Amino acid sequence: MTGLDQSAQMLEIARERIPGGRVVQGDAVPLPFEDGSFDRVFTGHFYGHLRAGERERFVAEALRVAGQLVVVDSHLRPDHDAEEQQQRTLNDGSCTRSTSATSPAPSWRRSWPAARCCTMATGS
Repeated sequence: MTGLDQSAQMLEIARERIPGGRVVQGDAVPLPFEDGSFDRVFTGHFYGHLRAGERERFVAEALRVAGQLVVVDSHLRPDHDAEEQQQRTLNDGSCTRSTSATSPAPSWRRSWPAARCCTMATGS
């Protein structure tokens, strides 16, 4: 298992939770891996932070390095706008930012209704 994050602090937590796993500090676009490096890319609660255009680039990158992409993200909640800027502090004290290591917070957040997420995942 290989984990990727921008935050050195989050990678330390990953090292503790995944003994024997590999952790890499870097950005998701472009992914710092060779073509076909993995069978599957799994992303949790990341995809929704990408803006239009970034989402397509990320999907292309994920499919460049793996044959499958699994996306787990939040669905649209009635107490939030579908698209919004968010300033969030992570448990390690760092702030969220977009996919570029040089981009400042706040982060962008896009949510979809659950049925739309399934449609996007299957392409139907």
